[in-house]
Amino acid sequence: MKNNIFLELIKKTFPPSRVGSLYISDSDLKLALIEKGKLIAISIHLPAGVIENGEIKDEQKFLSALKKLHNSLIDFQTKIELVVCLPPQIIYNYYFSVPSLSQEEINQSASLNLKMKSPQPYNETYADWQVIGEKNDEVQILGAYGNKELINKFSSLLYQANFLPVAFEFQGLALTRLLKTFNPELIKISFLLIYISKQGMNLSFIKKGNLYFDYFVSWNKKQFKLEEFEGIIEGEIKKVLNFCQINLKESFSKIFLISSIEESSIKKSIEISTPLEVSIYRIKKYDISPDWYISLGSLLKNTEYFGHSLNLSGEKLQKDLRIETIKRLGILWRDVISGFLLLFIIVIMSFNAFLVRYNKELKKQLQSIILPSEVKKVQELKTSADNFNKLVKIISEVEKSRSHYARKISKLIDLTERKIILTYISISGNSIRVQGISPNEKEIIDFKNRLEKNNFKNVNLPLSRMYSFGNKTKFVLSCRISEK
Repeated sequence: MKNNIFLELIKKTFPPSRVGSLYISDSDLKLALIEKGKLIAISIHLPAGVIENGEIKDEQKFLSALKKLHNSLIDFQTKIELVVCLPPQIIYNYYFSVPSLSQEEINQSASLNLKMKSPQPYNETYADWQVIGEKNDEVQILGAYGNKELINKFSSLLYQANFLPVAFEFQGLALTRLLKTFNPELIKISFLLIYISKQGMNLSFIKKGNLYFDYFVSWNKKQFKLEEFEGIIEGEIKKVLNFCQINLKESFSKIFLISSIEESSIKKSIEISTPLEVSIYRIKKYDISPDWYISLGSLLKNTEYFGHSLNLSGEKLQKDLRIETIKRLGILWRDVISGFLLLFIIVIMSFNAFLVRYNKELKKQLQSIILPSEVKKVQELKTSADNFNKLVKIISEVEKSRSHYARKISKLIDLTERKIILTYISISGNSIRVQGISPNEKEIIDFKNRLEKNNFKNVNLPLSRMYSFGNKTKFVLSCRISEK
């Protein structure tokens, strides 16, 4: 039997996450969201002086701009989850490597490196890291820092405007993700990506689809002479080349350019400044200006579900996000249970009304059977009664089967013992597939054992689908529900 109603109930209870992105710069806010396969892009201009060099100078005007941005999304009345790309001026990143040891030892080594290399007191920063490669028995890591006070201020104002930041990152990560997604063939090569905007120039060294080095240069004045501009580009490219050769023992021969201002002229200036091959980069899927590439790149972060992805939101903000998620699930469960009970009452009342009407009709027909010549009518009435009994039996079996599946799902949730958060449940026939977040791997294994002891069949917990997520572990588990 196909449990279409029950599957719809699960889909509504655990809907696919819909996360937008927001790029914040000194001059504007750019929000991107994909709805029904269509890219929604909304930009709000920030008056001069609201944000300067990445720092909020006028909180009220910034909050007003955020509320205006939220109000422009007519279909969204609740909090909108966002991956936030912060201004590059307030982010510091660096590359380092640690010995290829156990995952726990790598975590410890990476954390120690972050504390030692912090550009300001470590307790005043949000810091995180992600693995970007392996070479010569070493794990290559990109670490990043953000000013805690500034990020907390951004987060607080976003929350007041009915936005819910789920992650904070910087534009080098967003652009790397963009190129890797829309041009997967670039994963095979190493190259320099230059992104030029009104605020400045961002240089990113990308190798095999991962960001190894990201560097932002602010324009110190609004206009340059051509010779000055070419000199700046030549000097910055040399800096990146030297860094790659000394620290990474790597080099590159190709440059990709993304610019929304005087693209052709800038390309010529770069070609004059360096012998490297220069290509203008464009994506074909969406007809949008390069101004939107960072927002689109951050939007793609929503697909990075497994594995550790760099996030500068800090433990407190992540805790707030978990609390908000639990609240949402509680509201969803409340609405689903209320709707289910209402539907059940309607079905019972409708069925009762049907029985009353049918009983009256049956009595009416029986009263008309008073002559032997109407035996044929009695037989027809008997046939109708038999069909009715079959209908009652079918309805009874449907309710019994639905109750069986509901009890099994309820039992599965109870077996988490509130130590594991289930983020996704999928049912196909008798098969169940779940995704979840656990404090550690032991709790996941204990959960698997509890399922096996409680008559769940073919419980499968692939180790390849267990990933560290900060101090948490994500996992995928599948099993089967017994027929009885």
